[in-house]
This record gives sequence, structure tokens and C-alpha cells, in this order.
Amino acid sequence: MMIRHEWYKLWHNPRLVAVFLLLVVANCGYFAYRANHASPAASEYRSLQADLSGYGDAEAEAIVREDVEAIRSIIYMDATDEAPRRSYPVYTNNLWTELSLYDAFTQEYENIRTYPEYIKKVVNAPATYRVLQSLFSSNERELRNVEKTAKDFEALTSLSLRRTQTKGISEALSLPSLIFLEILFAVLLMSVLLSREKEQDFLTLYATMPNGRGRLIVSKVVAATMGIVVGNLILQGTTVVTGCILYGWPGPGDWTQPIQSVIGYRQTALSVNILMFLTLVYLGSLLVSLWFALFTAFLTVVFASTRAVYLVMFAIVGIEGLLYLRIEDISYLAAYKRVNLVAFADVPGRLGKYRNFYVFGQPVNDWLVGLVVLLVTGALLFGALIWCAVRGKGLGAKKRSARLAIPGTALGGRRFGLHGNLFLHEAYKYLRLEKIGVIFILLVLWILFFTTPYPKEYSMEELHYESLLRQLQDVSKEEYPALAVHFRAELEEARRHTDPSLLSDREHAVEKIEEYVWYLMKKEGATAVNEQGYEQLYNNRRQNILMGAGALFLVILCATSLYYIEYRTGMHEMIRISCAGRYRVHVWKFLLLFLSAVVICATVYGRHAYRVTQSYGTVGIASAASSLRDLADSPEKLVLREYLILVYIKRFLGLVIGSAVAVAVIRKVRSFIFAVVGSVLVMVLPLLLALFETDLLDRFLLNRFFIR
Repeated sequence: MMIRHEWYKLWHNPRLVAVFLLLVVANCGYFAYRANHASPAASEYRSLQADLSGYGDAEAEAIVREDVEAIRSIIYMDATDEAPRRSYPVYTNNLWTELSLYDAFTQEYENIRTYPEYIKKVVNAPATYRVLQSLFSSNERELRNVEKTAKDFEALTSLSLRRTQTKGISEALSLPSLIFLEILFAVLLMSVLLSREKEQDFLTLYATMPNGRGRLIVSKVVAATMGIVVGNLILQGTTVVTGCILYGWPGPGDWTQPIQSVIGYRQTALSVNILMFLTLVYLGSLLVSLWFALFTAFLTVVFASTRAVYLVMFAIVGIEGLLYLRIEDISYLAAYKRVNLVAFADVPGRLGKYRNFYVFGQPVNDWLVGLVVLLVTGALLFGALIWCAVRGKGLGAKKRSARLAIPGTALGGRRFGLHGNLFLHEAYKYLRLEKIGVIFILLVLWILFFTTPYPKEYSMEELHYESLLRQLQDVSKEEYPALAVHFRAELEEARRHTDPSLLSDREHAVEKIEEYVWYLMKKEGATAVNEQGYEQLYNNRRQNILMGAGALFLVILCATSLYYIEYRTGMHEMIRISCAGRYRVHVWKFLLLFLSAVVICATVYGRHAYRVTQSYGTVGIASAASSLRDLADSPEKLVLREYLILVYIKRFLGLVIGSAVAVAVIRKVRSFIFAVVGSVLVMVLPLLLALFETDLLDRFLLNRFFIR
């Protein structure tokens, strides 16, 4: 009965249903946008697929190879006596895109035709390794890994593959937004069942139940699990269907073909068909989503503040993401890259690529390690959640409401409580009661204690280039050609006394300097600058996306906190009936948000600018922006300093607009969790998805403010 009640609360919540439908539509829309703006596009792939569907694998491969040779002869003007069988391009707008389309098909046929040879190499790898081991130093640990790999792949030697029409399935599984939205929906479900009720102060009532706390929390977890099962099934199902519509439906027998016949999944050791693999991916995503739901529930019960829950979660996921992105596979820290929340989320990649993980010196399948870690930690989270609920830990914890806190503090001293000045009053509620001041203090401490110069890693060629560039910067522009000639003369002199092969790095550096001097002499007002350093400030795509996402999240947190206190305490009704004061209240609130955006922008981007300039310097910042070859088309009167200022102004405007959007959302939904999730879905998620694309999302919504 209690489970039914919790389930009713979930799916009879119109906001939750609307958000879920928005997630489904946004995911499919993003997939269609991504596929139709790819090169080649999904429609072009589908057209070629339809023309080849009536041929066998060998015959279709021969036709594709003939088309590839014909196009290459046209591109490289290497015509033969034999005329091509048709005029090109056929399916696309230009020859290069047409060639990439045919290459994609060729790769699919190549994947099938060479698979037996690939399996044979893997199975025979231990014998080859032992021969090498007898000639070089032995590595027993690596030998165990090779032997285990051969044993796991041995069952696949009897597989008989044929090409399948499953491009839509492989593209659907690699869609980066799918797992993001599945996790987001799982967190949202648990937030509706716990965080929303904490906002309404129901958890204090639950804490008075002597015998029903455990049943209640179990009912909430079961209801959330059922919701995740349904939600993930719809999200993954609509994604696969969208992929099949875009790229063409698989044939009747394609669903039962081995997963190794799908492009991109050749390296898996799983002996399953495509339908079973989709089921495993669904179960894996279900486990990951459920883990995040349990983690959200545990934090919600432990922490009294809803904001603390999502700040802690954001910090943990952010740290895990940095470890996953920054650590190399061959690093001694690779364990932190593989046993990682972000790595666990990539279920298709974990199942579709064979890797072993060393546990006490023994190789264990990578996906098996992830499964055990998720199950063990999930069980511990569930146990801790039940224990906290039964003991009443956190359920009755409620911070003092603003209605009581403000007068109580005012009696102790006017300067810390109520104020005659409306701005100071709003600032007090915002900075102290909502704890936003703590966030700003932490940001300042982050700058003071964790700001170091930007790390530089140079190759020998880059070292030579920077050395020559510094010499170029010490002279006037009129002397650039003569100095470049001098560099070339020094190189030729060194050639006569040194092995020329040892001077290849310096020769490449001299060539780059000569090209740069030739470019600068054509540009009015341009002088020699360190292009790499300045491009770090405005054109480091990954850095700009991560900084923009972090700054937007902080702005969303500030905006929702500033307005949510009024809805939590019922003061929004008082503001609404005040005729003259309503305008003043909103003016001061917007001023606080504007100042918050200033602090956040200065902190996030100022720290980055300081680190870069400390490492690369600011030589030539007063030169024309066209000093950078990347900005060759900029106006002659535009100075590099002015260009960078405009870039940071654009980013600041993005934060201001983001705060306005968050205010509009919180005033509409009047719920902290729905406002945060809705704002993140609209503004932060598209920015993070741009990490996985080249330029498809650069002009999407607020992305244009943070990506060049």
C-alpha cells in the first residue's frame, strides 16, 4: 500500500511527467540534429544503404571499392582509361564527403572480412609473447593478462559474421546524452520522493513514526526503482528507434547476429547477439542509475540542506570526471580512471571493449570489476540509508526557517538581523541564511591557495620555437625579416658541423618562424606574440566548456537560492500584495544576482587568466588582434587586449542571461529541485554535450557565450 502511494506521488506529479517527456524529446531531437549535421549525414548513409541492400557482402564491397577508386581518381586527377560507371557525387554535396561515406561502408565490410584473422591473432598471442619473452626481459604479470585474453576470446573463433544494417543501433549506443539523461532522471525521481518532501517539511513528520520509518524509506526506494526501470526503458527504446529511423531499420535476421558484427564492437569478448547486448546495456544503465538514486537519497537524509546535497554530488562527480578525463590509460593512476563513476556510466563502452583490470596481481575483466564495485557500494549505501532512516538520523534535522531566524537574530543585534535598508535585508537572507556567502568564501580561498601557473609541456621543436620567438619579440617589426634570415644562416652553419638528423626539430622551428614572419609582415600593427598562450585564454575548447558549465551551475544555484527562500517561508505572498515594494524587492534581488555573477566570473575566469599569463606572459597584448593567425580576419583597429576583453564580456553576459533564466524557472515551478534540474537541463547539459562534438552545439542556446 505504501509503495503504491509513493508510485502515485511520482506519476501524478504533472511537473515530473512534463520533465520526463522533455528529456525524451530533447534526447531524440539532439540525436536527430547530431545525425543530420554529421558528415556524411544519416539520410545520405541511408540512401547508399538502400541501394546496396539487394547485393551480397562480397558483391556490395566490390561496388563500394569501385566507387572509392573512381572518386579518388577524380580528386587526385589520376584518371584512367576506363570511365567511371556514374557521375559523382551521388549521395552527398561534395566529393570529399562522398569519399568518407564510401570509406565508412568499406570499413564495415573490412570489419567482417578480417574478423577471423583478428581472433586468430588474439588466440595465438600467448605463444608469440613467450617467444618475445625468451629474447627480452620477462613480465609474468603481462603474460597472465595475454593468456587470459586468449582464453576469453577462444569461444569466439567459431563465430560466423555477416554485415548487418545496424548503424542506427551503434550510433544510438554511442549517443552521449543518453546516459546523462538516464542518471538525471534517476536523481530527479529520488529528489521528488525525498528532497521535495524535505522542502515541504514532511520529513520532520516522518521522523515521529516509531515503526514506519524503515518501511517508508524502502517504499520510496522501490517506487524510485520502478520509475527508473520504466524511464530507462523508454529513454533507451526511443533512442534505438530514432537511430533505426535515421539510419535504416535492421533486417529480419540482423537482431540475432553476434554483437561483433556491429561496427565499433569488434573488441568485445562477450558471446551474445545484438538483442542480448542491448539488454545487457539496459541492465547496466539501470544499475548505474539506481546507484545514483541511492546516493542522492543517502545525501538527502544525511544533510539538512537541499543545496548541500547537490553541491556535494556536483563536487564528487566533478572530481571523478576530472580524473577520468585527465588520467592516461598507461598512467600508474589508471585505476582511478577505470574504477570511476564517470567510467561506470559508459556502459556500452565498458561492455563493448575488452579490458582487464589487475586485482591483487591477477587480471580481471574490466566490466566485472565495475559490476562488483557498483553492487557492493550500492548495498552499503542502501544499508546506510535504512540505518539512518530507522534511527531517525537526518529525518528530523531541519535548519531554522528564515521566518524564525531573522527576528531571532535581530533581537540579538540590529546590525546582524532586520535592516531598514531593503538591500541589506535581502543580502543578509541571501548570503547568510542561504549560505551563499560560504560558497563565495570557498571560491576566494580556492583562488588564494590553489592558483599556480599554467603547466607547460614542450617538445624539443616547441622549445626551439619559443626560444626563437623570444628573440623575435626583442626587436622591432622592421627587423623581423633580417632576424629570420639570421636564424636560417645559423641553422645552415650548424648543419656543416653536426649530423643533420639531429637538427630536425630546430629546422622545423625555423620554418615555423619564417612562416610567422611572412604572415606578420602583411598585417598592419601585428607583432610577434606567443600564439599558444593567448589561444589558451579564448580558444581552449575543453577548458572553456568546463569553466562555463561550472560557472553556470554556480549562477543557477545563486538564483534559485535567492528566490526559493521566499517560497519556502511564504513571503512571496507578502511581496505580491505590496504595491510599491514589489518593484524594489526585485530590483535589489537582481542587483545581488548581478554582483554574484561578477564574483563568479572573476573567480572562474580570472583564475584561469592569471595562471595562463603567469606561464606565457603578456608580451604583445597591445598589438593588433590579427597578430594571432587564428584571428587573421579581425579588424585592423582591434587590439588583442580589446578582443580578450570582449570575449570575457560575452562570457559574463552568458552568466547574466543564465541567472535570468534560472529566476524565470524558479518563479514558475517554485521548487528548488525542479528549478535546479530544469535550469541544468536547459543550460548546462547542452554545454557539457558539446565536449563530445566538434561544432554541432557551438551555437545552441547559451553555448555561443562560452564557446568561441
